[in-house]
Amino acid sequence: MSTTHELTIQFPTGLEPGEELLQIAREGAERALREAADLQAKVRDLQELGIDITLAELLRKRRGASPKAASSATRRTRLTPAEKDEILAALKSGTPATALAERHGRSLGTIMNLKRQAGLTRPRR
Repeated sequence: MSTTHELTIQFPTGLEPGEELLQIAREGAERALREAADLQAKVRDLQELGIDITLAELLRKRRGASPKAASSATRRTRLTPAEKDEILAALKSGTPATALAERHGRSLGTIMNLKRQAGLTRPRR
């Protein structure tokens, strides 16, 4: 299935876009669209295997950016009640804590603390 996309290329003031520069921009856009389509197909394949992942999560993993590193310059935020409910429901359904930490941009410790507070862990002996 083929889809047509309209591409608007905005060049900096004073830069005259010649045919060569336009061709380079077109090729870059086409590469990006192919990569996005490939990643969407991978997400579908992974979801069929029972791996719950979104396109955004897969992009972050491919680029090597961790949610923790990306948010280190921001203020500390608390989990909202809705986030807590969503995370707890996912934990109860068997989703790994590491996957939830990445998906929600939280540390593994935060997820594990929530899990412990909800009584979903075994006490130490």
